[in-house]
Amino acid sequence: MRGVIRRRAKTLHDINVTNLVDVVMAVLIIFILITPLLNNDAIRIQLPETRAAETFQPDQHSITVKINEQGRYYVNGTRVEKEGIAKQVKSLRGARADAPVMIEGDTRVAYGKVVEVMDVLREAGVVDVNLVTQDLPGQTGEDAGR
Repeated sequence: MRGVIRRRAKTLHDINVTNLVDVVMAVLIIFILITPLLNNDAIRIQLPETRAAETFQPDQHSITVKINEQGRYYVNGTRVEKEGIAKQVKSLRGARADAPVMIEGDTRVAYGKVVEVMDVLREAGVVDVNLVTQDLPGQTGEDAGR
């Protein structure tokens, strides 16, 4: 036999890192975009509709107490028991004792729950409490006071 040349197949042991990094970056970007959407709807509140004479715009120092349909309490998105509302609000107020407190009560919650929260806050020394509502359908902020 004439000189038969045998070639050995070389296997590549290197991982193509570029594709792996592309996939990881794409998944990371998806999580970054989706996470805020998931957190905002964690506490679903259906607010009562009213004709508001004036519109209050919350600022970065305002504190929100929410009561959802199941009667659970949340202070700035953190779940608390009724007994812990005053402590949580006081700690969030800190040096800003004039920070407004807003109560968002779901329309399907008994009115007594909202009154209980107001009593708890009043006993804790919080005097500026606002009840949050929605404008009636078809009303704009300017038409609401008429």
